[in-house]
Amino acid sequence: MTAARAIVACLLSTVPLGTVAGDEPVAAFVRRTCIDCHGSTDPEAGLNLEGLAKAMAATGHDAPLDGPSLTTWERVFDRVTAGEMPPADSGQPSPEDRRGFLSRLGETLARSSRQRQRTDGRTALRRLNRHEYENTLRDLLQVPLLDVADLLPEDSVTAGFDTVARGLGVSAVHLQQYQLAAATAIEAALPTRPMTGVRSAPTLPAPPMRLSMTPAENISALIWAMNAFGQRGKKWRPWLENGEAIVTSRNPSIGSVTSQFVPLTGRYRIRCRIRAVNTGGLPLPVTLSTFTNKPPFNFEQVRGVHDIAADGSTEIVQELDLARGERVHLVPWSLAASGTMEARCKDCEPEDAELPALAFGSVHLEGPLDGWPSPSYRAIYDELPQVPKSVAIAAAAGRPWMSNASFYDGRYAQDVMVPVPLVGKADAARLLRRFLPRAFRGPVAEDVLASFVAEAHANLDAGMPFFEAMARTYQSVLCSPHFLYLRERPGRLDGFAIANRLSYFLWRSQPDDRLLAAAASGRLATPEGLREETERLLDDPKSRRFVDDFTGQWLDLREIDATTPDPRAYPEYDPVLRYSALEETRLFFAEILRGDRSVLEFVDSDWTMLNERLSRHYGLFAELPPTPPATPEQAEAIRTLVVGGEIRRVGLPAGSPRGGLLTQASILKVTADGTRTSPVIRGAWVCKRILGVDPPMPPASVAKIEPDIRGTTTIREQLAKHSTDPSCASCHRHIDPPGFALETFDVIGGYRDFYRGTSGGRQEVLVNYGRRVVRGPDVEQGHVMPDGRPFADVEEYKARLLAQPDPIVRNLVGKLVTFATGGEVQFADRPELDRIVRDVAANHHGLRSMIHAVVQSRMFLEK
Repeated sequence: MTAARAIVACLLSTVPLGTVAGDEPVAAFVRRTCIDCHGSTDPEAGLNLEGLAKAMAATGHDAPLDGPSLTTWERVFDRVTAGEMPPADSGQPSPEDRRGFLSRLGETLARSSRQRQRTDGRTALRRLNRHEYENTLRDLLQVPLLDVADLLPEDSVTAGFDTVARGLGVSAVHLQQYQLAAATAIEAALPTRPMTGVRSAPTLPAPPMRLSMTPAENISALIWAMNAFGQRGKKWRPWLENGEAIVTSRNPSIGSVTSQFVPLTGRYRIRCRIRAVNTGGLPLPVTLSTFTNKPPFNFEQVRGVHDIAADGSTEIVQELDLARGERVHLVPWSLAASGTMEARCKDCEPEDAELPALAFGSVHLEGPLDGWPSPSYRAIYDELPQVPKSVAIAAAAGRPWMSNASFYDGRYAQDVMVPVPLVGKADAARLLRRFLPRAFRGPVAEDVLASFVAEAHANLDAGMPFFEAMARTYQSVLCSPHFLYLRERPGRLDGFAIANRLSYFLWRSQPDDRLLAAAASGRLATPEGLREETERLLDDPKSRRFVDDFTGQWLDLREIDATTPDPRAYPEYDPVLRYSALEETRLFFAEILRGDRSVLEFVDSDWTMLNERLSRHYGLFAELPPTPPATPEQAEAIRTLVVGGEIRRVGLPAGSPRGGLLTQASILKVTADGTRTSPVIRGAWVCKRILGVDPPMPPASVAKIEPDIRGTTTIREQLAKHSTDPSCASCHRHIDPPGFALETFDVIGGYRDFYRGTSGGRQEVLVNYGRRVVRGPDVEQGHVMPDGRPFADVEEYKARLLAQPDPIVRNLVGKLVTFATGGEVQFADRPELDRIVRDVAANHHGLRSMIHAVVQSRMFLEK
């Protein structure tokens, strides 16, 4: 027997734990069927079942197992359940003996696991991970643009998520960086505003500013940028016509119009009227992106996509949070790049070419819209009056702030506003009594409150200015274990612990006042109240955090930039495709959640979320008619196509290989490197993320499988060698089917019939992009399911999966439980998981129903 055969297979099924015929002690079963390979002398894979069985017999089957023994016996239980142990080339127990062994061992495992949960809880003490910490500070201090996650060490990933308590330790580096992050957050919560005069402190609120960039100013800026970027003399420049800035090409830096840089952090309203020109009835998409002087500019900053109507002008109005020194770019993403336009039309002026273009009016910004003092100031200092920070420092030092002539030299043209106390120590106590229940997400013991009040008073006694004394104390609050950890006791959670668990599950942040009120009233402890609040949180815009974070980890979307496609082989991969692909998957998940649609649609669906860029990439629907359309039929065809940049739900044409997650560009991108695909990598990803089968890493001695672009060895031939190796066969039986099912998709999710070569050989035209590539060997598809059922292509593979849906559903339930509770699924949880699978099956496998079932489960409501 090889070492690989001793590796634990993922849980595929379980058995009832009642008494069955053929029941016998575990030790006797192990002695007859396992001892030859797993005895005390040189056991295979270091697994000594003889010693474990003797220990169990000595203490009795009713005695609880310790942690290591429990984990090992769970592995044995799963291997025997899956039929992978004893191995096929060894003597097999009778079906009655196997059932008896599993029943007796299962009873012992369930009893031991449940006893540990009652004593210690399912979940260890869990701290907030760095993203939860940042979200909590944003909501608590009402600073939506706060960015402190990168100041903290990366969190460990356990069982696929960074929410699992077992992986969230605390080091000395954490403690140091929490101090920095907290100080950064408190400073960011203080408002800034221009000084209104030198003779008095600017304590009166200023009205929202109105900032505009006219078309003429944008043209001047664009021409300057073109010169700065080496575009001097290029014909494909913007021009001014009838009071509009006309743009015929795009570039994030020199092919877009912009707003002014905002002088203050806050919420702004942007407004611009834009007209599409020479589009033949098609809308033109514009991205609204934020930009700072800090490089690099990237499309992670895209804040919205707007389609500009072809027949008439469109007014874009959008509110968004902007940081001081930030501005907005309006980029016409569907227009060709300036270099491409120059190559196409060397001898014509853009004004005379009747090319598609966008005509921009003035870009207006109004804000901050938050009022004065800012919401962030009121969150920590209530309605205390404010003065410039320099004034407070001078006053604390006993200096009149106007006595220093250097104050007037312009260095204080913008200053942070800080609080002035009315009754110093009393204000400190009042502010902390107001702040701590929100920061600690529930009632605060009087001795805890008193300790922080004492710290603030000590700071004041030491001569610190009031704002500094309070900032130091608030920093201590935000680094306190009461803030960093979710407080839970073994057993049934109280209302506030449920509120915190629910909020960090669905909002990735702290509970709001309404949720805490439901906890205080006891309503959250009732199934009805819990369901009502779960619905409310799911309907709130903040649930988008759950969508992005859960899909980012479950589906590895966080790794979208881990590799960069070779620009020579895949020049069609650009920031627009990247943005669109990510949004397709996130919005697909959000649409299934919103409508309580079946989770089986994650495997296959007759719809997806598309815009024009993705539709073209996927080769869906017909080619665009001539521009402008020559006939009424062509004009009608335009209206039925997926055009524009806004992503919307679209029904897929019959016979399309798309539908479900597996064939979405984002998934196919994160399961490939920048040059080639691998059936092994993709197959292992599907097993682990979708099917709940976690194949182990291959031995170091096993050669990497790569496509041979010379065509002398196919991937199937290479993998066939692995299938004959006993150390590889058991894993490849599960990995290879999904791997080959997805081989017809390239590294960026395009459909293919052949691999792309790098040089030489026959060339083929990519229909959806109109360019030539070198044709390599034909792609191989089709394989055999682990149970022997054959399939010819990805569509048949998805159908085979859906014929046996329970493993798919059970896997997703387990992922949600782990993500929501911070605890991995344990043996005692298995019957509860099975119950949820049955319940959601009776409710059309709805995702929203599944989340409700998880939230109402014992696993969620107990520590």
